[in-house]
Amino acid sequence: MKSFLAFIALIVVLYGGSMYAQSDLIIVPFDGNENNVELSTIDHIYFIEDNLTILRESELDSILTYALTSIRKLYFCETTITEVVEGNDSNFIIYPNPVSDFFTIDGINNECNVVICSMTGIEVLRKHFSKGDFVDVRTLRSGIYVVRIGDVAYKFIKK
Repeated sequence: MKSFLAFIALIVVLYGGSMYAQSDLIIVPFDGNENNVELSTIDHIYFIEDNLTILRESELDSILTYALTSIRKLYFCETTITEVVEGNDSNFIIYPNPVSDFFTIDGINNECNVVICSMTGIEVLRKHFSKGDFVDVRTLRSGIYVVRIGDVAYKFIKK
């Protein structure tokens, strides 16, 4: 029972901590076949009896279950951000910048995930974004933030 509680504590620390630039949960069972679960598709992670259960949002295989005794290793995979763009020097334009309530992103032609992080790297907002959408930042405090789109990060100012 103590090892099970330690395992839960480890998951809470890993999953509940800063997730800036982390994109996948990797589950490695003893058979060695890695299973990648994209973090943006996870709604909840539960420990039900002796199983790790992952509920995923709107996917055909929305429930994944792993016996705890079959898991050899569990870790998060980080996405590498290749550049931080200041201003609008790339394919995307964030406006208005500075922003008070809402901003939009020009240059997005397909749906994508937009992740906003504080300058300390803590994820503060995640949104599934489509062309023409707005991002509501009214709940954010004034300051400088980073919005990540794919492997590029953009700075913006919240008034």
